[in-house]
Amino acid sequence: MYEIESSKIALQRSKSAEVKKLAQMLIDHHTAMTADLKAALAANNIAVVPPTTLDERRKGMLDNLRAAGDADFDLAYLHQQLAAHLEALTLHKGYSGMGDNAALKAVAAKAVPRIEQHLAEIRKVGGAKLDAAT
Repeated sequence: MYEIESSKIALQRSKSAEVKKLAQMLIDHHTAMTADLKAALAANNIAVVPPTTLDERRKGMLDNLRAAGDADFDLAYLHQQLAAHLEALTLHKGYSGMGDNAALKAVAAKAVPRIEQHLAEIRKVGGAKLDAAT
């Protein structure tokens, strides 16, 4: 949810065509990954309901992004995306290798290459500015 919501903000606020292209890709991919997860839950009669609201940490990240000045917005967005995707990669790799449900392990494994692609794109768009900030 965070990646989608923050990317919607980026579509509105960024002046960079590259950042907007990245944001739209993240919205599209994360929407599809969420659909994959929901389908796997339903197909396997898993009674887990994914959260419908963000936790306080991610709400704070969105608040920080909204508060970023125009000159700092793109870097703030890219930096947050880098951190969020590194965290997501660790989570998905871990579950795909050691999870306790085969269907969900498969969903996590399918997500790993997408998340790696996202990280590569984030780094590409951010370039030297992102490297200097991290």
